Amino acid sequence: MTHEKLMHTEIQAGLTYRLYIEPDWFPVEGNLIASGDEELDRETEAEVRDRLKHGETWAWAAVTVEAEVDEITGEDTLCGCSYRDTAEFIQPGGYWQDMKKQALLALRRRCQQTLAKTQEQP
Repeated sequence: MTHEKLMHTEIQAGLTYRLYIEPDWFPVEGNLIASGDEELDRETEAEVRDRLKHGETWAWAAVTVEAEVDEITGEDTLCGCSYRDTAEFIQPGGYWQDMKKQALLALRRRCQQTLAKTQEQP
């Protein structure tokens, strides 16, 4: 799969993890915040739209984490992400760690499927 912008790469235990972002197609309005304070919600949405106008993809991004080993990949994608930057996204305890786990699970499934196909052949 082709991704728009590679933001971060980590190598861990023989696996390569890549973090990609691209502008999210999902509308900011009504999906960014639901604080119960309509004025705050509108102001926050306006700030995100302004950041987007200035080319800050992290303001409202679709994020994909890819796990790869021996040219086999697994992925996990999350839309509706609004962060300051890559450093904020990859902080311990956040989505980065969760998405790496999900991408690794997807990679394992793909490896199992590939192995099953080879066992079916004579």
